[in-house]
Amino acid sequence: SGILLAAAATTGCVVLLYYSRYGLELHAAGSQPELLHRRGIPLRRIQSIALLLSGAAAGLAGALLVLRIEAYAPGMSAGRGWIALAAVFLGFENPFGLVAGALLFGFIDATASTMQIYSAIPKSLLIAMPYAITLIAFILSSAIHQKRQCARGRIQV
Repeated sequence: SGILLAAAATTGCVVLLYYSRYGLELHAAGSQPELLHRRGIPLRRIQSIALLLSGAAAGLAGALLVLRIEAYAPGMSAGRGWIALAAVFLGFENPFGLVAGALLFGFIDATASTMQIYSAIPKSLLIAMPYAITLIAFILSSAIHQKRQCARGRIQV
């Protein structure tokens, strides 16, 4: 059910960001703010709405994290924000790529947690596994991105 919810939320975000007037204005606010100014669209309003939506999404994520274990503990996110940021970049800022990256890292995290129970591998290594794989994925992604840029003639090595 979580994967279906992620698919539905991603599809909704894609429609909002790429096929709605607000999404086009939001893209313009980030890349061409002077265009919004010329069209008489208040830049601050677009930025404020984006900030409110992102804050609501972050709050929902935090609430879901707390509700999952039915308690709050300091440091409970344990660096998962860094992994979430990695999923954004590894998805090449594509919503479906982001979901694929999040599912991959979620699978790795769940596998590491399960292996702590059933494996003789030291727990400290298993706890570090998602972060190590994230670092390796960053390195591979950077190499692929640079190779693509070189192939397009944008970067010379």
